[in-house]
Amino acid sequence: MIEDEIKTLSSELGVPVFTVEKDYAISWMLYGLWKSKNQKVLNHNALQSYA
Repeated sequence: MIEDEIKTLSSELGVPVFTVEKDYAISWMLYGLWKSKNQKVLNHNALQSYA
């Protein structure tokens, strides 16, 4: 995401630029975890916490 897109999205959503940047970074981190080789472990632990 480039800076202009972040500013536009921030304005549209009515949230600070920092919030958009933080959410973007967290989304990529979660995506990386999801695609990691530990995916089965993550899925298993998530399912157990809902049981």
